[in-house]
Amino acid sequence: MLYSQAPPPPPAKAAPVRVVGKAEVYSFPKRNMSSASVYVYLLGTTEDIYKKKDVLTLFARYEVAGPKTVQPEKVIFSLSWFSPTPKPAAEHTLTLIADGKTLLSIEVLPSHPFGRGSSEYYDARIDYGTFQKFTNAGKAVLKLGTTSIDLTAEMAQSLKDLDATIER
Repeated sequence: MLYSQAPPPPPAKAAPVRVVGKAEVYSFPKRNMSSASVYVYLLGTTEDIYKKKDVLTLFARYEVAGPKTVQPEKVIFSLSWFSPTPKPAAEHTLTLIADGKTLLSIEVLPSHPFGRGSSEYYDARIDYGTFQKFTNAGKAVLKLGTTSIDLTAEMAQSLKDLDATIER
């Protein structure tokens, strides 16, 4: 075994090519793809994870072919639920409500759960039109099972920032 040569450094983290509010836009020329994303804390904070409190986060993103961030067909909502207790099956329904009207209600099975209920991850592909109605609602509510989150102005603005990354 040779110890004279250090291993190569890890690849550099991709830097956004554009930032719109809290949303970031990335371009991947070698893959002929562009993407945009935003991260939102819906319930709790990072510190709450260490205090063994429930934390629910949303990583909203889309990907499109080509160098420009044109309107996508779907927006992906990746929800991460950090909890000291496992969530029952009833907690696996995602519902989006805009101004009192249900836009979407789908079952989202957890993927990559590990530990004893410590973390669960959910992915939902949402039609762009539904995303836009939800984002532009006067009152937007995201429900995961029986947990209901009324989006604050800051949360809603983060989703509007993601929408504003689209080059029209």
